[in-house]
Amino acid sequence: MKRTLAFLIPLVVAGMALWVSELGGKDVILGALKSWGPLGQTGKISTTSPTRPGAASFFAGEPIRFSLRDVESERVLWFFREQDVYPASIEAEYAFPFDDQRPAGVMCVYRVDAFFKTAGDYATTSTFVHVENRKLVASAVVRPSEIVVSAEPTFADAGGKEGSNDTWEFRRASLGKLEDGRFKPIFFDLPITQRTEKEVTFAITDNDLARTGYSVQGLSPDRNVSVWFEFFSKGQLLTVVKRLPAIAGLQ
Repeated sequence: MKRTLAFLIPLVVAGMALWVSELGGKDVILGALKSWGPLGQTGKISTTSPTRPGAASFFAGEPIRFSLRDVESERVLWFFREQDVYPASIEAEYAFPFDDQRPAGVMCVYRVDAFFKTAGDYATTSTFVHVENRKLVASAVVRPSEIVVSAEPTFADAGGKEGSNDTWEFRRASLGKLEDGRFKPIFFDLPITQRTEKEVTFAITDNDLARTGYSVQGLSPDRNVSVWFEFFSKGQLLTVVKRLPAIAGLQ
């Protein structure tokens, strides 16, 4: 009997993992939590840009701060796009990446869910976020001892306001990572190697990173490490982040 159980349990666990990840089990769980939870949907999720408080919509790659209102809970499980899961507190930050499967410039609608425990029961709430699918970061390449990234020097009509003619100008790029639901800096002001009318290019090497305690090869496998790009317009700051890819040639 014990041998039978020892054989069956790994199969059951593997089957559940496959069901959740590949066969739609995630959607079933989401629906069940919403309909069976003792409190059902409770609380409210508010959204804001940490650097553009008045923005009504956001850009691909722009960090968005999500705050769970009217709820007291020590830990919250945030579920973005029904695929990225981050444990945090009642506040978390997330940047929806540029989707190369959708046309550039279209407005995308993404779902965000929050799961939490309050008053001894589990509950959930959700919201939808409007994100403009605009590719402001041109490229990012990671070599064994060097990171090279580029972005647009300027772009227009930002901020999600109808009829806006604002021009945003690139200011600087930095290296950072997502920890505990917040974006945290690693290295400010990446060195500019080339600047043209259409593109600004940066490179950072192991020598540059030496004082941070990191190395290029130590950063690139971490999916939470990103390059931050800052754009300014009329006193406002827009931050766009792009996750670092794997080291070229070593995938």
